[in-house]
Amino acid sequence: MNVSVKKINELLPKTLLVILLAALPFVGAAKAQDNIDVTAKEWTQFNVYGSVKVEYRIQECTSGRFVNSNMVFFRFSNLSSKNIAFKFRREVYHDGKCDNCHEIDSDEHLFEVKLAANEVIEADPATITNNAFYVFSNWARLVPGMTQVELNGIKLVGVESSILK
Repeated sequence: MNVSVKKINELLPKTLLVILLAALPFVGAAKAQDNIDVTAKEWTQFNVYGSVKVEYRIQECTSGRFVNSNMVFFRFSNLSSKNIAFKFRREVYHDGKCDNCHEIDSDEHLFEVKLAANEVIEADPATITNNAFYVFSNWARLVPGMTQVELNGIKLVGVESSILK
């Protein structure tokens, strides 16, 4: 019995190492999808959810409601020939922590974008009213008393598409 326990103790660390190394590419791939390139000034693909392509870009806002902020603006493209409603919840990560995960199930964090067949709708910072189209990234300029934050990621969860009549 002592021989088999000794053999198991020798093999166990090697086996665990092989398992961890095999799983590493999958962990990296899942995380990369949620990362935002905070230097993306042009439309950049975030992800495709069924027939809806989601893109984003970062823009510094110098006036209006988002003054002195760098914002992530979204563009939604309906890739189908049917009218659809695209619903989702959004997890937002600043400084390595989820800002809203503790309240993600509230109605405030449920977003809906209605898209006609083959329609593309993008955020217009001057007239935007739908919270589905933007996320705060960081402050463009700090004033005394403010603390800088860094956007680390955005994850769309609970994504649903339905055909509208």
